[in-house]
Order: sequence, then structure tokens, then C-alpha cells
Amino acid sequence: VRVERFVDGGDVTKGLGFLRFHRDSDSPTDFATRICESRISGKAPKSAVARIVPMEWTCKPEVGELQLLIKDKVGPIFASAPKDASWGLFFRTRNLASINKTHALEVLDPLAAGRVANLQNPQVAVIVEVNPIFAGVACGRKYGELSKYNLHLLGDPKASAAAKEVSQREQGAGKAEKQAAEQGKPAAEQGAGAPQAGVS
Repeated sequence: VRVERFVDGGDVTKGLGFLRFHRDSDSPTDFATRICESRISGKAPKSAVARIVPMEWTCKPEVGELQLLIKDKVGPIFASAPKDASWGLFFRTRNLASINKTHALEVLDPLAAGRVANLQNPQVAVIVEVNPIFAGVACGRKYGELSKYNLHLLGDPKASAAAKEVSQREQGAGKAEKQAAEQGKPAAEQGAGAPQAGVS
């Protein structure tokens, strides 16, 4: 019996489709990386797909389940990463208010163990996607370099450059806010209002 390599899982939420991998040897992150690299080289044609969101591991969309998944799967990745490796959390929730990025950070901050946060091109890019059907986690490869797996940006150098400029401003604002928090002053007094660095 022939088993399809990929199966269309339908729409998870509006604008988000789901592609299921059947082979254990296939990695969604490697798949996403190869497609993005092909897009840059011109080998991959333009597509209606805007962004690829790889999910290596999934669980029920519950706080405890997600935190346990992050600890079990991302923990070893941090443990094997150099002490000076930068990291970033790229969190998105769709139509579900019971889980937010703070819940992910409660587990990730101890795992990062003081490593520098970087939203532009982190060496350890933790991707978290939450929706009413599942919560998913992955660690992206070349995530910043490949425009966060945004195929439209990869196909448009001007748009990609503009996105990087925005990311740099957010990174600077995040650092200012963190410094303000350490000094015990409101972020507004330091001219910062963006999320903490390392969080998207």
C-alpha cells in the first residue's frame, strides 16, 4: 500500500493550512529551510503561500502541555548550544486567549540561562504556534537569515530590507525596555514601548 509523503490537513484557522508529514525521517524545519533557500536561488517559483511555519512537536493547546513540551524538546537544544549563543522566541497565537508568550517564557528563560536575546538572527530560534486545535514548537534553522521563512520577503529584496530595519528598531526598543526594568523605571521614561528583546 502506497503511503503519501504529505497529507493536506485542511485549514487550522483562517489563512493557516496544515500539511502533515508521514515519514519519521522528514523534518518540517529542514523542509521549510530548503524551500526558502530555493526561493532565494530562484529555483522555487512564486507561490500563494506567504509564510511557512514548521512544527516539529505538537501537543494539546493547554499551558501545562505546552510548557512541558518546550522543556522536553527545546531544553536539550539549549543544553548543547554554546554559552554565548543568542536566542529568540517567535510566538504567535490564533483565536486562543488562554495561552500567551509569558507562559512560554516562564520555561524558556531558565533554559536560556542568561544567553543574549536576539530577534534579528538568533542562533537558537524558538518558534511557538498556538491555535484552538494544537500548540506547536520548533527551532528554526537560519531563521533570521531566511526572513523568518517568509516566502514573499525572500522574493522581494526591498521588502526584506524594510522588514530587517523594523526588526532592528524593535530589538533596540526591547533592550531599552529591559534596561529600564533593571533600573526600576517605567519603560516610557526610557522612550521604549516594544516587547522585551527575544520575544516576537
